Amino acid sequence: MTDFLVLAALVRATWPLTANLAPSESLAQALDHDISRPGPAPSLRISTTAQKRWDSDIFSARGTAALLAISARILNLSLPELRLELGRLIAELPPLDDVAWGHTWLTLRRDSSPLFRHEVLQLLDQRFPRPLPTQVALLGFLQIRQRSYSPEAIPQRLPEEWTKIITAPLGHSGRSPGNVAIRRGLAAHLVQAATGMSLKEAGAYLGIPPAWMDAWGRFRPLEERLHGRRADLPTLFQRLTDHVTDQPFLDYDARRKRFANWTLSDSDMQKIVENYPSRRRFIVGGSQKGSRIRAGFSALIWSRLTGSEWRLAPDLQPLPVQGVDVVDAAVICSLQGRSPDHQPFCKYLHDLLPDYASAILAGVDHKP
Repeated sequence: MTDFLVLAALVRATWPLTANLAPSESLAQALDHDISRPGPAPSLRISTTAQKRWDSDIFSARGTAALLAISARILNLSLPELRLELGRLIAELPPLDDVAWGHTWLTLRRDSSPLFRHEVLQLLDQRFPRPLPTQVALLGFLQIRQRSYSPEAIPQRLPEEWTKIITAPLGHSGRSPGNVAIRRGLAAHLVQAATGMSLKEAGAYLGIPPAWMDAWGRFRPLEERLHGRRADLPTLFQRLTDHVTDQPFLDYDARRKRFANWTLSDSDMQKIVENYPSRRRFIVGGSQKGSRIRAGFSALIWSRLTGSEWRLAPDLQPLPVQGVDVVDAAVICSLQGRSPDHQPFCKYLHDLLPDYASAILAGVDHKP
């Protein structure tokens, strides 16, 4: 059905080029009448942005029947004939950045069948030899081939020094929402480029929740996040992969499996508290504050152990749709040393984090 939608947009954008493929002259006339009418179809009148969009509904049932019949006839062609017909359509296409395309290219990249997507992208590259990589040429800069790094070496949360190779030339700050989304997408892209997986498969491999990958704000493929930015993405991505190759090998895939259900127990937290001189001022057994600090500290240790985002730690699951409610962001900021009212006990835990995580990785009992 997605192939139908994309092809229907191509037919509408080049109408009446394919009028001869309509089942009858009367249906072709109905479609011609619908396409020539100003404004959106009745079902979309509440949306001013849908006007004259080639991926939107059309007015009548007869016009819709004609459009689907033409699209079906093209899709049912043999591969050589399909290429010829697609080539005929794409040769007459308006520019790819025309707003009338709506979500056509996003739909093509995300949901179309692999064969149809490949054929259309190949012809688009010939018709528009120098498109922005951020528009339709994702396959051009993330080519699936043997890479010099292993997918096991890719953490789900990329180190900031890795992401800067891509984000710095694009003007993203280290903690901006855009940079967070790019970091999430880049990890999946690195796995995708080395294995040939789809982005969703790569996200699952890294432990990214399906809900995140389906949510527009939490996860967006790289070429969507960078849409409209003029950047030499092939060169930047090559620099990134070269940098990844030069890093000491760490098997993050094995770590994610090893610590899939790891949490810091209350007894271990109590041992940490007992070694802090003024523990009574900050932690009272069973208190809500003590529980939040333990959950936050546990999540940050798990994040270091697995190379994943702390929000995905077992202590915080299931993750509420609206965000973390077991431990709030203020606790995490304090434990990371980013809070302006950075309390001494939180600083103590912050300084303890790397040593504690290293001891767990080494398989020894840590003594704070």
